[in-house]
Amino acid sequence: IKSSNDLNSVTMILHHLKQTLEELNVNDNKINFESLIQLKSLPSLKVLNCLYLHNFDEIETLRSQ
Repeated sequence: IKSSNDLNSVTMILHHLKQTLEELNVNDNKINFESLIQLKSLPSLKVLNCLYLHNFDEIETLRSQ
């Protein structure tokens, strides 16, 4: 997912899978950090795989969400 498509992709996920999505792997998509924050806010999401983040502050921010 390219940065320009992040918003559309995240919007679709939030709209259609908000109550049911439990695990999401975005390792191959390079979704921007702001979109990751939105995804992390999903109430049923337990696992967000995102191995391309290397900034400790960003990782900690996602963990604390």
